[in-house]
Amino acid sequence: MEQHRVVITGMGIYSCLGTTLDEVRDSLYNGKSGVFMPEQAKYAYCATRDALRDAGIDQDYLNTHEVGLLYGNDSSTVPVVNAGDGSNQHPTQTLLDMYTIRQTQGRLDNLKINMVGDLKYGRTVHSLSEAMSDFSPKYVFTAPDDLKMPSKYLKYLDSKHISYEETASLEEHLNDCDILYMTRVQQERFPSKEDYDKVKDVYELHASMLSGVKPNMKILHPLPRVTEISTDVDDTPYAYYFQQARNGMYVRMAVISYLLGYR
Repeated sequence: MEQHRVVITGMGIYSCLGTTLDEVRDSLYNGKSGVFMPEQAKYAYCATRDALRDAGIDQDYLNTHEVGLLYGNDSSTVPVVNAGDGSNQHPTQTLLDMYTIRQTQGRLDNLKINMVGDLKYGRTVHSLSEAMSDFSPKYVFTAPDDLKMPSKYLKYLDSKHISYEETASLEEHLNDCDILYMTRVQQERFPSKEDYDKVKDVYELHASMLSGVKPNMKILHPLPRVTEISTDVDDTPYAYYFQQARNGMYVRMAVISYLLGYR
C-alpha cells in the first residue's frame, strides 16, 4: 500500500513519543480520528473538512473558506496543527527551517537568504519569509515571472522595512547568500499541465556552480526534490537538506509534546 510521505513522518514521530506503530495505524483507520483517508493512500496525516468539522469548527465557516481554514476562527475544541494548507502557509516547516538555520549559522539575525523556485505557490517560503522578518534578514527572491513571490508577502516585508531583491537568475546571488533555500515546482499547484511544463525545469543547481560560495553557506530544501538540485550537490559541504529533514521530526515531536501538556 502506498503511504503518503507525511503519514510516514507522523508515524515516526508518534513512535518516538512512545506510541506503537500498530496504535498509530489503528487510530488513522478510525473514521473519528480526524485524519483524511484518500483512495490512493488509504490514510494521510493532514486536516480535512471532515476532521475540522469533528473538531468543532463551524460548518458555515468551512463552507466559505477554501485556503487557510482556521485563520480568524477560534471555534475548534481541540488543538489543530497546520501541517501545510495548500499554497498558503506551512508553519511547522518554518519552525524546523528556523531551527536548522540557527543550527548552521549560529544565529538567526542579519542573514542573507536566497529563496529559489516556486515562490508563488510554495507555502514553505511564504511562512519562512514572514517569520524570519523579525530577524533583519536580506532576501533574494529568485523566480521566473510566472512564479514570483505574491505581492501580499512583499507588502508585508515593505511594512517592516525588510530589504529584498527579485531576480530570475539563479547564478546572480549564489556567491553572496548565507542560506540558499531551494524549492521544487509542484505540478499539482498549477491550473494546467501546459502551465507547469513551461517552468518545471527552470532551475537546476549543480556542484560545479558552488565554487565561489561563502564557506558558511548552506543549501536547504523542504523536500522532496525533483530536478532542481542535482545529486552531485549531496556530497558537498553546503548540502544540509537531509539534516534539515531529520530536524523536522524533532521539531514536530516538540510541537505534539507541547500540545499534550509536556513542558
